[in-house]
Formats: sequence, C-alpha cells, structure tokens
Amino acid sequence: MKKLNLLSLLFIASAIVGCHNTTTKNTTTDAGSSNEETQEAVKTNNETLRLTTMKLTDKKWLELKSGYDKLTKAQNEIMDGEYYEGSLYINLSGIATPDDVSLGGMIVYYKLKEQNYRFLPDNEYAERIKYVFGIDLNAPDALDKKKLKSHENYIVALNPNPDMDSKDNIQDKEFYPYRNHLYFFKKFNICVMQMPSALLLEIDKNTDKDHINVYKNAFDYHWNNYILNDNKASLAWLVSNGKEMEVKDLLFCFGYDKDAKLNKLILDSISNNANDGYSIESLEQVFAGRDLNGKLQIHENLLKFIQENPTNDYVKMLDIYGNYCLGEKTDCKFTRDESFKIAAYITYYLKLIDLENDKRSGSDEYLIINDMLFRIIGALEDKEGNQKDDEGEDSKFLKEIIKNDYYNLPNFKEIVYGLVNDYRNIGYSSEAVD
Repeated sequence: MKKLNLLSLLFIASAIVGCHNTTTKNTTTDAGSSNEETQEAVKTNNETLRLTTMKLTDKKWLELKSGYDKLTKAQNEIMDGEYYEGSLYINLSGIATPDDVSLGGMIVYYKLKEQNYRFLPDNEYAERIKYVFGIDLNAPDALDKKKLKSHENYIVALNPNPDMDSKDNIQDKEFYPYRNHLYFFKKFNICVMQMPSALLLEIDKNTDKDHINVYKNAFDYHWNNYILNDNKASLAWLVSNGKEMEVKDLLFCFGYDKDAKLNKLILDSISNNANDGYSIESLEQVFAGRDLNGKLQIHENLLKFIQENPTNDYVKMLDIYGNYCLGEKTDCKFTRDESFKIAAYITYYLKLIDLENDKRSGSDEYLIINDMLFRIIGALEDKEGNQKDDEGEDSKFLKEIIKNDYYNLPNFKEIVYGLVNDYRNIGYSSEAVD
C-alpha cells in the first residue's frame, strides 16, 4: 500500500465517525495570543513535519521502527483482504499493544511541541479533563470498566458506534485505530482522538532516528487547544474543517454543556436541519443524557443558556421534547421517573423564560410556553380534549414533582403553585398543593 493511501485513510476515517457537571477550574487562554497560535498551526498543514525535538536512543528507535513495521504489515493485509469493509473495521487486536499506543502518544506530544502548542501543568490538565469529560484521572480504580480502560501510561474512553457495537462488545474494540476513541495521556498532558501509534509516522528506507517525519494535519493541535486551553479560535477551526460531530459528541457522549459557543452551535445546527420540524431523534441527548457511570445527567447549563438566549426555535425544541418525556412511549432511553425529572427541568426553565420575557416586554412573546406549562402541570388532555387522569385528578407528573420536593430547583414550588392557581381560575381543581 502506498503512503498516500495511508495518509488518505487517516483523513477519511476521521471524517466518517462522530460519538458531569463537576465544578472545577476553567482554564482559558488569552484571546489575542490564541489567534496567533491558531494561525501558526494552520500554516503547518503540509503533508509531513520533522520531529526535531524528539531525541531517541538507538533502543527506542528500534522499538518504534519495529512497531511501525508490525502495524503497517497487519494493516496492509487487512486492507488488501477479500473481506475488507472500510477503515472503521480495521482491527489490530492481538497485534497492537498498550506499548504501541504509548509510543503513539509520545509521537503526538512531540508533534504538538513542533507546532508550538501550549501544554498545561499537571494539576490543570487533570482538572480540565474532569471539567470537560467528568473523568478523574487521579482515581482510575473508580472508572466504569465497560466504558473506560486504564493502562500504565494512558486511559482510553471507548466511543461506541451504534451500527457496529452492542453494550457488551465495545470493550473488545480498543485496538481499532480509526474509531473515535479518546486517549488521555497523563504523562504528556494531552488528549488524542483515534488510536495513536507508529502509523502516524512516515518511514522509508532512508529514515533514521534523527530524521523522523510525522503526518502533519492540524487536528491534534486544535483538538487539544480547544479541549484543554478552551481556545475558541480552535473550536472554530474544528467546525470549519469537518470536525463538527467530534465537538458535538462532547455534549452527547460526555455531557459537556459548559461552553456557550458549543451550546449555540449544537442548538443552531438542530434548528437549521429541521426542515420538516424537530424530530425526537434530533433532540435525544441534547437536554439530558447519562454520565460515565450510567446515571441520569440533566444538561442544565444548556438549559440555562436557552434561558439567557431564548429564541422561538429553542423554546419549541424544549416544548417538543418536554411533552415527549411525558407521553406514553416505549422507545425512550430513560425510565419513567427519569423522564419526569427531565420534563420538570424543562418546565422550570420554560417558566423562567416566560417570567423574564413578561418582565422585559410585558407581552407573551413565546405563546407556546404557557400552553405547554398548563398541559403538563395540570390534568393532561389527549388530542380529543379528554383528560388522561381519571376524574380530573392531578397529573402523575405533578404528583412526581411534589414527591421529589420540586427537584430542589429554586422557587420551583412557588412556580408550581402559580401554575395550579392559574388552572383553578379556568376551572381546574388541585388538592395536591393545598
């Protein structure tokens, strides 16, 4: 296989695949200097980059060259085979080892050094990984073994592909080099997407330990610069260079909802693609998901973003998904109690939007809000206007809110009282809040 084919494979695989609210220090960089750094990195987008700062011993060079020959041979055999299905199916299990991945992490580290990347100190790196991904690098024994695998030099977060994986077999997909798994190298303080290895290098018969070239796309630079340095110029580069799904997966796979620009990107993307209305599929995992331990995770920072930046489209998304959570369904990813909790949070933030809009303009700009709030807080009605609860009793949703002490949301009890009283004024009776 020619080198050009391998380089193309790296880009194609990266383009195909896409998929904690812990309060920690939010590390940022100066906006002016970060723009200069970003421009400098973009200029390095030629095919290869000489790793001038990577000084190898003869022993380390032989280890690197041996790993390269081993992995290249195995990959070529797979790609030339009769049953080759595409880069995502390349399986180097039993051939690649954690040592190969560790060497790959070292290669990425030295590539980033050549690109003048600003590395974080150890403590800030660990804080930032926990802030973005909810992964505590200092407590590897507490990691969910089904989703995260800890090795001596790195931790890998396995990213399942719904078309290829089941809940039980993702652990066996660790050494698939073109899957969008995430690798956290505490030794180097970097985060790498897709399995790094000696395959990142360009090696021929003239290559020696003092003249090593690496394939030089700028993704690793911008990925780390955004993830770890919170550089918004690098976020813009990722989005404009075909990596939008990778950054969206920060919310969908890890619940990262703390970046207003990312929240806006995700919401506007859904809105721009809703030609025939908003599908439930497009809204799943937007307002809630599961953390790395499988627990319900409300994306409250995204809800707060909508509250602070309301639009008719954002409000409509909340209305549609809130009502979906309350409907009778069999395909929901959440239990009934979890669905009620999600709907309660949506109700709460919709009412805050309503109150703030009324205070600001004195008008019902978002007419859809009160319609939804009345329907989900009060006795629910079907399309024919028939109450779903027997004899006009309080809805199961309202009872669940009260049972869970209003989910400890500030002033939610008063909001519920107000909604129920408004319902009474149009003939609705509630005993639950008396």
